[in-house]
Amino acid sequence: MSKSSGRIKKLKNPLKKNLTDNTYRQAKPFLERETGGRCCYSMLHRDNAGGDRAMDVEHIKPWKRFKVKPHRYSNLLYCSRHCNSMKGGKWPTKEELQMGFRFLNPAIEQDYNTHIVEDRETGILVGLTPAGQYHIENCDLNADHLRKARKDRTEMMDLLERKNILIVSKDDKMSDIVELIYKIKQSLEKDIPQIVYLSEDKRYMVNDYI
Repeated sequence: MSKSSGRIKKLKNPLKKNLTDNTYRQAKPFLERETGGRCCYSMLHRDNAGGDRAMDVEHIKPWKRFKVKPHRYSNLLYCSRHCNSMKGGKWPTKEELQMGFRFLNPAIEQDYNTHIVEDRETGILVGLTPAGQYHIENCDLNADHLRKARKDRTEMMDLLERKNILIVSKDDKMSDIVELIYKIKQSLEKDIPQIVYLSEDKRYMVNDYI
């Protein structure tokens, strides 16, 4: 495994060969393993995205724009079809790059909690930096289904973590309740992971995404 300070730990090319226009999709199972079956950008699990058919092989640098070895393994990630299609062949202009607008590469840097945080009440992602703002907008990370998934996850976690809930039940029903809670926790493991929440003094930033 190569050294990386990113959220996703990239493998050295496990296929041991150069990939082409016709063969780069062979990397998909290995890319999936790197992300734990989650979209590299939204962190939506494949099971909640529609299964593996709803997942693509993503080129970090668009392969039709960057012609020099576009299919090298280090340029590939496991991605939901939604994020992949929204990102497409987009790339910041020189002027945008000078202002700090760019895509975040989760294989070499920490995107969430550094450039991107979440509004606890709405599930909306907020960019703390120009890079975070550009990335959210161009990968459409505040699409309705992603925002709702994050909001529902927070509400469910809050319900489970409340310590003042008293369950009143007959003994023969208690095992069913314990099993239900266990299944809910299992389901949460495939939800979009919780990230740092936007601080209250910066909640005005949410208005830029509404």
